[in-house]
Amino acid sequence: MNPRHYCFLILFFLVTQLLVAQTKIFDRFEKEFISSKSYENPLYEVNSFEITFTSTSGRKKTVRGFWDGDNKWKVRFMPDELGLWTFESSSSDQSNSGLHGIKGEFDCVENDSEHDLFQKGPIIHQKGSYHLSHLNGSPFFWTAGTAWNGALKSTDEEWDFYLNHRLTHHYNTIQLVTTQWRGGTTNAEGEVAFTGSGRISLNPTFFQRIDQKIEEANQKGLLVSPVVLWALPFGQGIEFSPGYYLPIREAVLLAKYIVARYQGNHVVWNLGGDGKYYGDLEDRWKTIGAAVLEKENIRD
Repeated sequence: MNPRHYCFLILFFLVTQLLVAQTKIFDRFEKEFISSKSYENPLYEVNSFEITFTSTSGRKKTVRGFWDGDNKWKVRFMPDELGLWTFESSSSDQSNSGLHGIKGEFDCVENDSEHDLFQKGPIIHQKGSYHLSHLNGSPFFWTAGTAWNGALKSTDEEWDFYLNHRLTHHYNTIQLVTTQWRGGTTNAEGEVAFTGSGRISLNPTFFQRIDQKIEEANQKGLLVSPVVLWALPFGQGIEFSPGYYLPIREAVLLAKYIVARYQGNHVVWNLGGDGKYYGDLEDRWKTIGAAVLEKENIRD
């Protein structure tokens, strides 16, 4: 082979590798999509926006994407296998060229973090077991701090101090709320996650604050347990409990959105908080849970 041709091939290979995005294993992959259409209320007008990821071994995982304001949509995903992953989006609105049929790829590489979450994998519950574990089978003992308003109200400095304090005292999990609730009717900026009841409208800016808090906790090695729907069914504050007062359809839509938004992070879901999950409300919660968290929102 001509030496010049050989050098060209090496250069081509190196440039190709640089052009392929890289994501560390057990870390968050994020991809932004720009919708070719504007919607008055995307939660209702786009019935589904899903992305199917295929690993280098051929395993497929389908997850939901989410609207992030204006014409921006995103998907977040945690790869659990080294090598090349490809993906393709699908939308119920197939005429939307920015959401439907978009293909891409990224290279999943080793993770250099020292934290167990990034070395041993996400926290799961193995069928037939009576304890939580990392993906690799290492046991995980739940030691949680309840920062219900932590993501909603704290400054950056306060949150950093709190997380470091929890780490110093050997906690491994942070529990927090992801919408307005009876103990925090707005976030620090006076915003709410959604408005309405029979038909709701989302506020992505509210969730962008929470994005930062959850990501920071993860990067420090802390698992996060988000309460998706606060659900107090009696007494003062029930009007701030979306898990109780929203119709089932709206509760499912809101919960699906929250799960789609944080599924790429190290989280263990807490579907309801402060609620009643038996008797006359048992079927309600079974319906919501099946619709939102069936197979942990990831279909193999």
